Amino acid sequence: MITRPSDLSVQFGRSCQSPRTGFLHLFLDRPGGDTIPIYENFCFALALIRQRTAEGVSEGKDLLERLYAFQASEGNFPVYLHDYPRCWNSLQPLRIAPLLRMLLKHFSHVIGSECKEKTAHALDRMLSFIEAHRKRKELQPMWERRYQALLGNSVAITLPQSAEEWAQELITADLLGIDSGAERLIHPNLGVYIGPGAEEAQERFKPKPTLLEWWMNMSSSQLHPLQIELGALPDPQDLSPKLWSGEIGGWQVRQTPEFSLGFSENASGEKEKNLLRWIWAGSHGLHSLSIPGFSGCQRIEESATGAIIYFDLPQEFDVSHNDLIESALYCNLSPETELFVANEKATVFGLGDSLEIRTPALTFELQFEMTAGSGEFCGQISRSNRPLQMCCKGEDLYSAFDWKISLRTLRRTPKAQLRLSLSRKVD
Repeated sequence: MITRPSDLSVQFGRSCQSPRTGFLHLFLDRPGGDTIPIYENFCFALALIRQRTAEGVSEGKDLLERLYAFQASEGNFPVYLHDYPRCWNSLQPLRIAPLLRMLLKHFSHVIGSECKEKTAHALDRMLSFIEAHRKRKELQPMWERRYQALLGNSVAITLPQSAEEWAQELITADLLGIDSGAERLIHPNLGVYIGPGAEEAQERFKPKPTLLEWWMNMSSSQLHPLQIELGALPDPQDLSPKLWSGEIGGWQVRQTPEFSLGFSENASGEKEKNLLRWIWAGSHGLHSLSIPGFSGCQRIEESATGAIIYFDLPQEFDVSHNDLIESALYCNLSPETELFVANEKATVFGLGDSLEIRTPALTFELQFEMTAGSGEFCGQISRSNRPLQMCCKGEDLYSAFDWKISLRTLRRTPKAQLRLSLSRKVD
């Protein structure tokens, strides 16, 4: 029975554990094969010990002692066991050290004196390596905070900007004995991450899963390689967070029981990053809508039922390719999603036309208008992929997972501005 995040870590670990070596065999996000990742095996060892059973503690201790044998002379660990003694990731000790600190703090009485001594020795060597590395190259703020936390020092937090960074902050906050407040970043009904989302990706038709989502929702029936890292996370303090709206890390969040809307507070026009994400429930999973950044500058104004996005188009542009797209919106393909132009099925539209995205739970209305300058544009509805789609590779290299609603520039003045009004239809 899964009652804690570390239980899910053990469950996934068993699915890719080799009966011959006892190690987890993973390569990137693919189970199996011959490669043995060091960090993931440390997570598995800690998760086993956190089971607090005689069998789990014994197996976890054995795995730890075998992993310690692959600590390089300078104190670092390789990314994969076969790389030893070569260590390519200088931040690897900052990922592994918190696991050993947790072991010494909470489980020193069960791992035995010999394993305790080896753990403390490995930890000291990693800290020495990081101290030497810091003298050569300054650490990023997130990792400097981690290093200081390992030494027992608290430094000011730089608010994380992604779900991955929040998972790392969760570990750092636990080292400092403080509450990270990360529970509120998971929508209580949808079970999806709703924090700063400029870099949050899409995995086929759904938002890419994040570690924080499994941390708060341990009943997942689908195994995923990322779940092994749950062994490194502390248990959540509040499994029933309340809906909230506000700002976090420069990202505005609006939640209702049915959906989550998030958008950049200072839309900077960073290409291929999300300016806005809207996530809601469907009959067979989550729906998502996103607006990426483009060349030029964008800004977002909140409206009563959605948002208004202004696209200040760049003064230098080239229409000779005949495919100049300067504003677009993406929503996931789904059998229950229908798109309309002026209440009719269509694949082209013009400025000022009323468009709708209809799903059983929510309907969105949108309209493109020109608010400065002059020009001619052709609106297109086509199958495509948002910039942060992660699955366009291998067998899915030429697959499409999204609807793309875009404006193609035919001709315009150098100074021009477009406005996209996006709102939730309210009966």
